[in-house]
Amino acid sequence: MKHIIIQWILALVLTNWCHSVYANNIRVTRAGLTAQQYAVPESPTNFTFVFTSISWENSYRFPAESGLINWDAAWVFIKFRVGRVNPIRNNVSSLTPGSTTLSVGRADHIRPGMPLRIISGTGSLPLGVHVLWVDSTLHQVGLSAAPSVDLAGAEVEFIRVWEHAYLSNLVGSGAPTTAGHHFPKNPVLSGTTVAGGLSLEVGLMLPGQAHDGNFGGDLPRLIPQNNNFNPVMGVFMYRTTGNNSSFGHVSVDSLVLRWNYKSNMVGDNDIVEIQVHAVEMVYVPQGQFYVGAHGGTERQRFYTGSDSTRPYKVLSESSILLGSGGLNAEQWSGAGQTLPASWPKGFNAFYCMKYETSQGQYRDFLNTLSLQQQQARAATGTAAVGTAALGSGSRNNIRILTPGNTMSLLPAVYDVSAPNTEHLACNFLSWEDGLAFADWCGLRPPTELEFEKAARGPVYPLPGEFAWGSTRLVAATGTSNANQAGEISTPDSANARLNNSSIGPVRVGSFARSTVVSREAAGASWWGIMELTGNIRTPVIGVGTTEGRSFDGRHGNGRLTVAGAADVAGWPITSYGGYRGGGFSDPIDRGRVADRAGMNSQATTRQADHGFVGVRSRPCNVTTDLPGPISQIPAQPDPPRVDTLCSFTVSGSSGSLERFWIPGGDWEIVGGQRSATVSIWVGNSPRRLRVAYFNDCGCGPERVWE
Repeated sequence: MKHIIIQWILALVLTNWCHSVYANNIRVTRAGLTAQQYAVPESPTNFTFVFTSISWENSYRFPAESGLINWDAAWVFIKFRVGRVNPIRNNVSSLTPGSTTLSVGRADHIRPGMPLRIISGTGSLPLGVHVLWVDSTLHQVGLSAAPSVDLAGAEVEFIRVWEHAYLSNLVGSGAPTTAGHHFPKNPVLSGTTVAGGLSLEVGLMLPGQAHDGNFGGDLPRLIPQNNNFNPVMGVFMYRTTGNNSSFGHVSVDSLVLRWNYKSNMVGDNDIVEIQVHAVEMVYVPQGQFYVGAHGGTERQRFYTGSDSTRPYKVLSESSILLGSGGLNAEQWSGAGQTLPASWPKGFNAFYCMKYETSQGQYRDFLNTLSLQQQQARAATGTAAVGTAALGSGSRNNIRILTPGNTMSLLPAVYDVSAPNTEHLACNFLSWEDGLAFADWCGLRPPTELEFEKAARGPVYPLPGEFAWGSTRLVAATGTSNANQAGEISTPDSANARLNNSSIGPVRVGSFARSTVVSREAAGASWWGIMELTGNIRTPVIGVGTTEGRSFDGRHGNGRLTVAGAADVAGWPITSYGGYRGGGFSDPIDRGRVADRAGMNSQATTRQADHGFVGVRSRPCNVTTDLPGPISQIPAQPDPPRVDTLCSFTVSGSSGSLERFWIPGGDWEIVGGQRSATVSIWVGNSPRRLRVAYFNDCGCGPERVWE
């Protein structure tokens, strides 16, 4: 993730300062404001444009002829903070004895969520008290708790807080207009240039529901939004088309985003600081897939019914019976329960972070929190300069640069101990740390079914496979040029970090070296997601706990509680599930895709090999048409002979849709992907061939030949 901060008055840009960071290779290099629309002063429809420059390497979108519906994207979101300095008000008094309402004289630049402290005068406040609402007409603020001693003429400081910016629901191209479209200007795509350049796609707080970006409170009182409020939390940016090879570098000279600042209750002439953040994501399309393994020795793996050798096929997002009548597993407490339809099963499309959360990303997150929030999301916020923020050892390098102060309530400033360590995967994260980070980004935690789809893709499971689709793993045993820009794992052929508790995590994406040409060598999943096997453990929401099954897939709203916790209803906290994929201290077999032994280990505290990967749902619709029966042409022995080239055809009219063929096991497509007839090189695996119609969302129902 990369961010840049500027300070401005809405009608006038004033560059303040910039702190450059990035996760693996995404970069934000500038930001500013342009074309503010406020013809009617303080109108609820007033907005402005944020422009920023973003680039990242190793971007891709598979060509349509491959039949793969897959690309990477940048998730871009904005944080803002009102005011240039903390507001200080004199002669502040409690409205009535024991009241939570204060009279402040002037309410400008005081915001909900602000902690406050008494500088002088009569009165005292309980620990953690903060502003709940602001009435700019009556010049009053409401507190989260009544003062311990009523205020009478006190001098009070309100501590500024970072907030999430709500964007427009419109995307387009060209130049900014009063209509207010987001658009990428002057994009450069290295490699083969593709027509259309880049596309933008908005991400609602509640995907799949109607957009409502207008503040619904009782203005001019600033209070939390109403229950119907469903704003745009951020924007996805990705390559438009895959009709030609589409791989390489992406650079956008000016990404222009419309900020509906009135939805954030910001005034036309308010002084505001902004941050632009970007996270690399990968699109996982809608479609059927398998969980578990075909045979194999993976522990507590999923299987179908009472047949422990048969993987379970996820056919839809409909409810699933758990146990011998449906999705089953070894050594779990889910038997006889039902996985609700609202629980994300991975069938529907979603975006997944391309890399594990990095130490630079988590540092940036900490640096937007209040002191009280920092004390919850780090081991300390008030210790001496150089103190470890999360944990000592195991290559975690986040340190306190400036200690926080419990008297002034000024938060700590964090940084990494060496510039290149910001790219290391962030370990020592508890489950609640990960939830808070996801909430802040507008993402959500993944489920364990989504994990298996993100790793394996739509293909039939291979016994003992790792996330790159084979059983071959070369474990990293050391590090060359540690903490330098050219850091690499040793040996050079390594594709995962497992079974070595003395090393710690590596830089995210580091196994995808320029010299590698395969998923196996790069340690990449079917979709191009990195380090789903090894490095640090990936916590997931499991099917085996009551609290985990209550999860309904809601996304983060961009804000935390004053105490620093995620505030999304329905996110499981204490009994969520466990972890998948293994970490650097785990034995190698924990890194297998189907292995569920980690689902008995819940990271309620910070552990050296625990990190976080966030996801985001993408509502879209695929065809419901089912292809006709599959047959061999010409007729061949059944089953087909091993090591032979066979042709198969599928009947039925496709209209304008194309076919996506999925061979099983070690069968390989030689030609004909997307067409009615396909050539297959037959391997040793039992016969298994699937075909479905597809569009940009994913695949429809499948016709199976087995």
